[in-house]
Amino acid sequence: MKTYTCTAADTTGTIMKFLRRGSSVHSVRAVLQAEGFFPISITVKSARAVRVSSRITKETLLEFTGLVSVLLKSGLSVKDALGIVNNVTKDMKVTALASRIARDMNAGYSLFLSIQNLGSSLPPIYSGMIRAGETTGDLVPIFSKLHTYLLRQKRIREKLAGSLLYPIIVLSTALSSLLLVSAFIIPRISSLFSGFGTQIPESIQRSLSLSNGIVTACIAAVPLFILSKILFFRIRKKSKALDRSITLLKLMLPIAGPLVRDTILVNILFILDALTSCGITVEDSLYEITLMPGSILFQEIFNRLHNGVLKGISFSDALYREKILPEKISRWVAIGEKTGEVEKVFGQLASYYENELEKRSARLVSIIEPGLILLTGILLLGLILFIIVPLFSALGSLMG
Repeated sequence: MKTYTCTAADTTGTIMKFLRRGSSVHSVRAVLQAEGFFPISITVKSARAVRVSSRITKETLLEFTGLVSVLLKSGLSVKDALGIVNNVTKDMKVTALASRIARDMNAGYSLFLSIQNLGSSLPPIYSGMIRAGETTGDLVPIFSKLHTYLLRQKRIREKLAGSLLYPIIVLSTALSSLLLVSAFIIPRISSLFSGFGTQIPESIQRSLSLSNGIVTACIAAVPLFILSKILFFRIRKKSKALDRSITLLKLMLPIAGPLVRDTILVNILFILDALTSCGITVEDSLYEITLMPGSILFQEIFNRLHNGVLKGISFSDALYREKILPEKISRWVAIGEKTGEVEKVFGQLASYYENELEKRSARLVSIIEPGLILLTGILLLGLILFIIVPLFSALGSLMG
């Protein structure tokens, strides 16, 4: 599917610019007309239309979203809120972000397209939620939900970072000590033996060979890791089959698999809760999810869900057919369909899986933390047995 830049008028005659994905111009035009828009122009989006921007930090985005959310709740328009942001914060990064978005909007772009022009440093969920909010004409709950989402992400990051900080510091210290001894101390001791005119003991030669191997491995590992990571992500981005296989492999991992699944489910349920609470139908909410970049596997799942609902299949039955998704979701949605309050079920499910995600994260940290400490102990033991002890033995024989 290609991305198209669309210029269209709504029922009030307001002309807007935004992005839509589709297989052709005709399919995009049909979608816009079904949504009540009057298309003026539809062109394929050029990759050069998106400006290369400096990376927007999570802290900057969180503060910007919070400020705009508060200002919109007070009854201001988006343009007025962006103008006032510059007067209520001293953070230059936030004011620069607001100014760039306001400049694009003044040039005739929609808020969604203005945010798209910022580049790929924003979470995929962010621009997708803005697009949905502009479609309904109510951005107040969208910014409020996004602020809640970013706060939750920050809380999880800080919790993980706080739990792993101590073992990571200890492990880093052990690795630094190993590199220091290998790169500087052992070669100098070898030079010391040569200066005394004595033959370098075999234990020192073994330690010197080991230290050279460690230093060489560390020097080669960094660029190889970076290069392999770049190649891997490029191949994965181009190959749907590879991306699908990697996601399936992650989901099958014994401990990390449920954590990956719950992370994806929390984000998706959060989107469904936010969109349906704004008055968007389940069908349109599913369509918005399919437009958001992410895992190919889950994009295909929600494409099937969207098509099934359009064909008249109940959402709960369509969910039940997707075996990757937990059966709990389909049961809860079925209850919501019977009571006529499906949108409330999405919020309850999002809260439930958020709690599950925190529990699984804590469990994973409880395993990683002693594992890092054990690895640190192994490194220190190896440093003592294979480097420190031979060095002291050789120096003792030299002094004797």
